[in-house]
Amino acid sequence: MRGKVRVSQLVCGVMLIGTGLLLVPRLTAQNAYPHPRLQVVFPPGGKVGTTVEVTLTGTDLDDPRALVFSHAGLKAELIPPPPPDPKKPAPPGPPRFRVQIPADVPPGMYDVCVVGRFGVSNPRTFCVGELEEVVEQEPNNDVDQAQKVPLNVIINGVINPNVDVDYYAFEGKKGQRVVVVCQAFSIDSRLDPQVQIFSSEGRQLAINRRYRDREAVADTVLPADGVYYVRLVEFTHQTGGPEHVYRLTISTLPWIDAIYPPVVERGKPANVTLYGRNLPGSQVENVPGWGGPILERLSVTLTPPSDPNSTQRLEYSGTLIAADSVLDGFTYRLRAPQGHSNPVLVGISDQPVIPEQESNDSLEKPQEIAVPCELAGRVDRPGDHDWFAFTAKQGEVFWLEGYAERLGSPMDLYLEVYRIDPKDNKPQLVLEGDDIAESLHVFRYFTRSSDPRIRFAVPQDGRYLLHVRSREADLFGSPRHIYRISIHREQPDFRLFALCADETLPNQTLTGGLTLHQGGARGILVLCERRDGFAGEVSVAAENLPAGVTCAPQVVGPNQRFTYLVLEAAADARISESVIRIRGTANLGGQTVSREARAATVIYPVQAAVPPYARLARQLVLAVREKPPFALQPAVRQIEVPPGGPIVFKVKAAQLQPDFKAAVQITPLSFLLLANQQPNAQPQPIANVNANAEAEVRLQVPPQATPGTYNLVLQGRSQVPFSRDPKGANRQNVVVTQEAPPIKVVVYGTVAELALEPGTLSAKPNDKVPVTVRIKRLHNYTGPLNVQLVLPPGVQGLAAQPVQIPANVNEAKLILQIAGNLKPGMTLPAIVRATANLPNNVNLNHEAKLEVKIAQ
Repeated sequence: MRGKVRVSQLVCGVMLIGTGLLLVPRLTAQNAYPHPRLQVVFPPGGKVGTTVEVTLTGTDLDDPRALVFSHAGLKAELIPPPPPDPKKPAPPGPPRFRVQIPADVPPGMYDVCVVGRFGVSNPRTFCVGELEEVVEQEPNNDVDQAQKVPLNVIINGVINPNVDVDYYAFEGKKGQRVVVVCQAFSIDSRLDPQVQIFSSEGRQLAINRRYRDREAVADTVLPADGVYYVRLVEFTHQTGGPEHVYRLTISTLPWIDAIYPPVVERGKPANVTLYGRNLPGSQVENVPGWGGPILERLSVTLTPPSDPNSTQRLEYSGTLIAADSVLDGFTYRLRAPQGHSNPVLVGISDQPVIPEQESNDSLEKPQEIAVPCELAGRVDRPGDHDWFAFTAKQGEVFWLEGYAERLGSPMDLYLEVYRIDPKDNKPQLVLEGDDIAESLHVFRYFTRSSDPRIRFAVPQDGRYLLHVRSREADLFGSPRHIYRISIHREQPDFRLFALCADETLPNQTLTGGLTLHQGGARGILVLCERRDGFAGEVSVAAENLPAGVTCAPQVVGPNQRFTYLVLEAAADARISESVIRIRGTANLGGQTVSREARAATVIYPVQAAVPPYARLARQLVLAVREKPPFALQPAVRQIEVPPGGPIVFKVKAAQLQPDFKAAVQITPLSFLLLANQQPNAQPQPIANVNANAEAEVRLQVPPQATPGTYNLVLQGRSQVPFSRDPKGANRQNVVVTQEAPPIKVVVYGTVAELALEPGTLSAKPNDKVPVTVRIKRLHNYTGPLNVQLVLPPGVQGLAAQPVQIPANVNEAKLILQIAGNLKPGMTLPAIVRATANLPNNVNLNHEAKLEVKIAQ
């Protein structure tokens, strides 16, 4: 069965109507200041214990100096280019490096960045394998040109333009199960591959595309000794080129299609079942109606990590796109005599894991469970539906989050919650959940998923049913159709992601690394995934910064999904490269909790207003380079303002290079009135400032803003003359951007401290008692406050006429009227509320408690 197309794949591209082609456009930034962009490392991997020469393709890779890998054991040295021929001047060729892969480097996928004159590039994936590796040799476009390769080999190749087809021939023995895997998307390739296996007689034995994302996995049990052919093409035959690289594995290595259950308890050994191919010591899994490959079954014991920090970092040796990056888990690979399997991500939880029992296919026979828990199940045949029953009490709050698409399962999960009516024992639909529609950032980090997430506030004591099903359940089912349902009590939490992208050009997201310039500032997009209704502030900071680089205390404001964390470099900061970390801290239920941010990167550049392909990166590399043409310098670093209030300050465009003369356009990147509240909005310019001059910036806080602390980050954009020639010849205008140091914006919800004299009083029925309402004014507020008595529900017998504390006055008297029917000995609670009416229909309330005791 062909793998289903993910939500993110439908959105992250442009659908060409009439052709049916999904096109992700290639964008360049030729009119922008150089930002190193690494497009291809070829070959994209090598065998452990060997040395491999790689060629880099990209832009702005001038003067390459080193490669930085996410594994410290991987080392590279630049291969000096041949001396230029003075008789035949030509531009320099692409950079080449010699990469050493020590024998103790574990097989897996790592990140590599190139550093050079203009800073550090975005990462690209570099694979370390265990098999013999070869490079594709053209021509191999037809059967008679098929490149001969041994069995158990990895081929590094490229699909070229103009309907390229790559053929490979290998010899095998009868009964061998040969698995052919084409890695493309997972190694940052644009290729959408289709793989076919043919016998020497031309009979097709297997075909596959889009096993998951843009990868292909096909296999066959060889029917006889002889020669077999693998045919690899780009599915539409419409695209190709240097970025359409692949790693094609033809082997008898084990391949894991699914692991069940897909989640285990933290720190506790767990028995799980692997489903896949070439699993040593396995049994064949009989799947009625399953049109896919024959799957094998093998039971193994896992020992998950006990350290919570290891799973929060999500150290996974595979590739996870933005939607999948919110998971917590660890890597598992099966070790076999012939080598390791592919990596799979195993979820981890602090709750008990309850596997599904196959007698739960109807609402009349649900599986009894105790909540909270982690449910693990499968739609293992067409028509399979799963029902679970549990009891809950009114007022309890649970979150039900499903995982299927994000586990690599080819199913569209759907949840329904029913309440069993005790009168007639019939189910009544209470709640249903489908896709997770929101995204952390529509134009930077698209995390939308077809998996469901719902909040269940239990309306009544009783018995409830959970119906778990797939949208395609009546058509498809297999061991690959696994799911996980996390049923947990509301426990607010968060995860952070630190995304590096080039935002030089307006409303476009380009690949890019993190380069900071002496005397300048650079923002890192920090995204906050809020769990279980967490709405508080998250303090963010950078760690392991090089000398001369600082990071002021900054915050992701209440209810905000992101901010830009700004790093600042001193004018004399050392030219360097460093691996840094981002950490966030928040108060969760009275405890201070710290979370390390997961690094992320944009894989491909995209057009304006199109969500990019993004994935987790394996580290965050910072480069410091020479001073920029200008620096933005705000006149203030902290502002206090009420909801609906104005923000007014001056900002200077300081000239750092003598030839900078142009005006700078100023745009707010991060503040509560931007895309945090309106996810589809793009920030717009708000001011212009001339070189070495000041301009006034005016913003307004939305009236509905939640009081708290926010990060205000400005970006300056200008055009400056630039030339790559060290002598400065042929200079042309290019776009340069710089962020400003952050401004801390405190949105306050009060303008006074309220006190009552007396706060507790004794009075008789029918008395009139004066209460002095005294205020201490805050934030330079001088206006009036309207004072009134507010009675809690069910309290009667107290009254008072509203009064006003006039402007510039700090007290007023509230006359309390005691009803005559109140009985001695009664104690009545009340609230005195003072309201300040601010512009833009903003009313700030201040309250103090009053207690009235009825005397004889």
